[in-house]
Amino acid sequence: MILIFTQNFEPSTDKVIEWLKYYNKPYIRVNCNTDAIKDVCFELLDEAIDSQEGEIPKIHIDKVVKKLTIGLTSGISIDLKTITSVWYRRGGMPSYDTSSVSLEALKSSFFVQKTREYMREEYDEIVRYIYFYLFENPRIRSLGNPYRTGSDKPRCLTIANLFGLKIPDMYITSNKSNLRSLLTKVHHSITKGISELFLLSKGTLRITSYTSNLDLDDVDKLTENFFPSLLQKKILKIADIRSVYFRGEFYSMAIFSQGNSKTDTDFRNYDTVTPNRNTPFKLPSDIEQKLSRLCKYLGQDFCSIDILMDSNYDFYFLEINPVGQFGMVSMPCNYYIEKKIANYL
Repeated sequence: MILIFTQNFEPSTDKVIEWLKYYNKPYIRVNCNTDAIKDVCFELLDEAIDSQEGEIPKIHIDKVVKKLTIGLTSGISIDLKTITSVWYRRGGMPSYDTSSVSLEALKSSFFVQKTREYMREEYDEIVRYIYFYLFENPRIRSLGNPYRTGSDKPRCLTIANLFGLKIPDMYITSNKSNLRSLLTKVHHSITKGISELFLLSKGTLRITSYTSNLDLDDVDKLTENFFPSLLQKKILKIADIRSVYFRGEFYSMAIFSQGNSKTDTDFRNYDTVTPNRNTPFKLPSDIEQKLSRLCKYLGQDFCSIDILMDSNYDFYFLEINPVGQFGMVSMPCNYYIEKKIANYL
């Protein structure tokens, strides 16, 4: 049985599931935003295990774990000991449904609040154990990792440079005077989020934190101190490269976004009227080797990587998306990554 952690309205998951259905592979889909956990049951029993000193015999985990089941409010019960493959796509384990838990005896709202906080901590501990069983069990084939979901941008840039990849000069500052000094030194500059893409929507209002150009005129609008923000040297590119890394293989696409003023700074600011040209692309072997070493060091078996190619055909590493946005690469380039995932699972 294949277990998929994802969310509702996730087209990439849907594409993989279509292939699973084609191959008649049984699966269970858990949506973090629509499902909820109703009950948990596991039995951890003492078992004599022979192992060498200093060795963690994870191969015997199923001998110790006699029972491990979770039940969803939808009525689906999942016996995790029958799971043979697991894919962490998005979201992870749903929250626990506490609607049947009565805290009326506590009377005080303060104690009710603190008890609910403690219950969440208890449930988080259970979730960590379930992840341990699924993603560290050698019997179970896994893809993705619930503990590697953030972009971790400054750390990834640092390690990428240590592996020999070019990176744009990067600064983080919260001081107006320091920012002004940096902008006089870095003549072409951009600013973007340190972590994930920020998205705020309400009704017809939609605010998104795209990468933006930054110059000295922008500094005048700031107070002397502001929230820590990222400044990066702008690479004058000839193309964006989005590369999907899947267990040692790279599937790359060149996005010719530099000729459109709407997408020149950030290709994600899509122009639906005059879309960019996207073509399959092969990264140089030495770049792939360095990226592969980076992914292995970070414990990534499936992710997407953003790269810039400048006019000298130098490649600049930007960031890793550990979830792996592969739909926008797979379909235009006919890579059929969703089929490859289904075959792996």
